[in-house]
Order: sequence, then C-alpha cells, then structure tokens
Amino acid sequence: MEKFRKRYLTSPRQFFVLLGRTVGAKSRAIFAGRDGRISRAFAERINLAVSGVSECAYCSHLHAQMALENGVSDEEIRRILGGDLEGCPADEAPVLAYATHWAESDGRPSAEARGRAMESAGRARILRAESVMAAVYMGNMCSNVIEARRAGEWQGGVGPTLAFVLAWPVAVFVKTMGRYPD
Repeated sequence: MEKFRKRYLTSPRQFFVLLGRTVGAKSRAIFAGRDGRISRAFAERINLAVSGVSECAYCSHLHAQMALENGVSDEEIRRILGGDLEGCPADEAPVLAYATHWAESDGRPSAEARGRAMESAGRARILRAESVMAAVYMGNMCSNVIEARRAGEWQGGVGPTLAFVLAWPVAVFVKTMGRYPD
C-alpha cells in the first residue's frame, strides 16, 4: 500500500491554531471594508488552488462543483487543481499564485510573497483572499485527517484521536455541503 502523503491534523493544538487563523483572517477581511471584493468564481478559483496543494478529495470535489455553478470551465478547474494557473484571468493570477504559496507554506507565507501580492492586487483584496484561503485550508486539513484514518495511516494515541474528533464535524460538513441547496 502506498504511503499516505497528504498533510493532516495530528493534534488538537493544530486544529485550534487553524481555527484561530481562520477567524482572524475573516475578521481582517471584514475590517478591510468594501474594497477588494472578490466574485464567487474568483473565490472558487482560490479554493481550488488551495485544495489542489492540499490534495483534499472532499474539498476538491465540492469546490469543483461550486466553480462550475459559478461559470468556471471544466478545463480551468482541472488546470488549477493540478497547479497550472495558465489561462486564469490576468487580474486573478497573482492572487492565485499567492494562494498556492500560502497553502504550500501551511498558511505561513513569506513576508516577501505577501508583500508582492499586496502590491499587485491591493491590501483589501489580499485580506479577503486570505479569508477564503484560511477557511478552505481548515476544511482541507480536517477532511484529510478522515482520509488518513481510512488509508490506515492512523497513529492512534490521545492527540490524534482528539484531532480526529474535532475534525470529524468539519469534514462531514464539507463532504455533505454540496448535496444541499443554499
């Protein structure tokens, strides 16, 4: 059996750190004001870029479905999930590249990359994008812990078990969310 290589939660501390980052990012986006709004299609491209890096099957499926509903083509979805940002709208490409770096760095991008993204897209737009990134990454890590357990990569012990218990409702929400109307 191939080793499970996806990142996932292994402790309650990781869960609460991600939760704190998600709430913090959402708060910063709210205080950014009305500037930097992003369309639903753009938000879904961000979700796909982050989920592609995290290799989250649940989130990739959900956000591919939502992207289609918001006018993103099948081809563009496949490219973004594969890490290819070629053909994305020019004004979104720098933010999507930043989202990829953000996910690769576990939500801790370099100050240089964040600064370049803000220069390119504007502070408010990056704060809004980071809110989307943090929320989908939280879903990715929670869903991946469920996949890790199913793949037999489970470590056991108190910490991983508590991480699983905390992640389970988030993963179930992500997995079932696409099945219900708004």
